[in-house]
Amino acid sequence: MVDPQNGTTVPVISQFYLIFITLMFLSINGHLVLIQVMAESFITLPMGAGGISVESFRDIA
Repeated sequence: MVDPQNGTTVPVISQFYLIFITLMFLSINGHLVLIQVMAESFITLPMGAGGISVESFRDIA
């Protein structure tokens, strides 16, 4: 199978695995969990101009 983006040949079984794992990720709502974790990371460590304080390092640990 030819990969048009990279211009190389790719084994068919690897394409099957890629599609299968992508569908499994979507079926178990992995995309929603990923978005939720990213949103909660901004609550745990808010963005700011002051940088990271010692207390923030303790929260991360």
